[in-house]
Amino acid sequence: MAARIDIPLRRNEVWGRTFTLSDNSGQPYDLTGAVAQFHVRSRTNNTALVIAGTVDLTDAAYGKFSAILRADEGSALFNYGDPLHVDNLPFDIRLTLPNGIRRAIVAGNVILQRGISHD
Repeated sequence: MAARIDIPLRRNEVWGRTFTLSDNSGQPYDLTGAVAQFHVRSRTNNTALVIAGTVDLTDAAYGKFSAILRADEGSALFNYGDPLHVDNLPFDIRLTLPNGIRRAIVAGNVILQRGISHD
């Protein structure tokens, strides 16, 4: 089952976090050869991709990966919806393992909020 987190994010910000995927006994899961994807989708049409975040397997043999999501100027999140409203957008980070099995490892909502001016 995917770990559940929510990502509070203001327009003009960049969010990032490092994760370690481990098994039930606490041992790091070997992600060597895996491919990761980070997708944020529309609340009203969750097949519509709003933005793809970046996932890097930083130490695959020890289950470590980092995820980055941009809401800074020029990104799809910066320009998404009405900038005066808060949007809750579902996301997940999925792995495709070398044997072809796909699984969500992190999921939740991006809580996109008003940003502050950077002028």
